[in-house]
Amino acid sequence: MAGDFIRWQKNLQHKPEVGQIARATGLDVFSVSARLMVIWCWADEITTNGVVEGATREQVDVLAMHTGFCAAMEACRPHGWIMVDKDGVSFPNYDRHNGQCAKKRLAEAQRVRWWREQQKMKRCM
Repeated sequence: MAGDFIRWQKNLQHKPEVGQIARATGLDVFSVSARLMVIWCWADEITTNGVVEGATREQVDVLAMHTGFCAAMEACRPHGWIMVDKDGVSFPNYDRHNGQCAKKRLAEAQRVRWWREQQKMKRCM
């Protein structure tokens, strides 16, 4: 399907937060990056606003296939990559990278980049 994707950020494995999660969990940065993508894909499937009502730390850990993964995401500095309270799980800045608006921004940016490259090639001819 056209909308069945989420953005993989270039060099995700090099982000300081990924390193923090790796140190906290004992996993390598590549494993952490893949597990983050699984969690973010799950969120993208079931929420439009970054809030998953009723979800728990344990549920996120099951998705990541690693006990303590959710807690490590919460502890990221300068701000957590996930927040958990009695109502469920939420993803700070969710709309920056996920959801239909983010996908539309990405598609538009790709279209503009392609158009500019075409214009540059025409000038070189």
